[in-house]
Amino acid sequence: MFMSSDLLADIEKVLGPFERLGLNDFGDGRFAERRDRKFPCHIEEIVHVVEGLQDDYDLITPNDETISSIGTLYFDTPHYDFFADHHRGKGSRLKVRFRKYPDTETSFLEVKKKSVKGLTLKERIITDFEADQISKEMREFLADNGISTSEELKAVLEVKYRRFSFISKDRTERFSIDFEVTYNNSHGEGDFGDLAIIEVKQPRLETTPIVKKIRENRIREASLSKYCLSLASLNPDLKSNRFKPALRNLQALFHEPIPQTII
Repeated sequence: MFMSSDLLADIEKVLGPFERLGLNDFGDGRFAERRDRKFPCHIEEIVHVVEGLQDDYDLITPNDETISSIGTLYFDTPHYDFFADHHRGKGSRLKVRFRKYPDTETSFLEVKKKSVKGLTLKERIITDFEADQISKEMREFLADNGISTSEELKAVLEVKYRRFSFISKDRTERFSIDFEVTYNNSHGEGDFGDLAIIEVKQPRLETTPIVKKIRENRIREASLSKYCLSLASLNPDLKSNRFKPALRNLQALFHEPIPQTII
């Protein structure tokens, strides 16, 4: 599951020509409303996907590190309403989470919304890095974003992963590659094995250089939620029939067993 030193060396080699940018070198407000596209692939395909894209994209290097570490603590209602909305395929749905960046010791409380038009909208406020509970002030932020019963929310899942991040030269598009995904809650723990997830964030659906490169490598777009797949694998009592085809497709792609609780 973890990237080998040889693979990391190969990736670092193809990343060599990319211009590096720190987090303060650009604004990210324009990405608060976007269209997200996800493409699962094997971790070894990262080299082929990013190779040769240095003329179109820059590499984002928080704290001068090529790879970022990210932690996410998800919240849901006692009846897992956010998870259920996603499972039903509800057009308008949301997630509430703490997004933590250990490299810079920064943390945000985020509300991530999916609109009926397929747009992803994200609102967030900065929080203490050690925060793991929703405070009174945070509940006011949640209420402003349409969540009036935030006192019922509880932490239900923690997900951690590593990421390469890129931004287009014209600053209109971003894409990231997540890997070494692990997850846990009170029911247990698991991981996504050798899966890497390429996520492209665009203001509108376009065939850009990264999308062309993905297609050249015959990587298919898929609906994939780290939150939903991880929670479904750990909480057998949750209804998760809708996610089983995605899980089986990933198993067929990587020839790895699926947890018995979700087959």
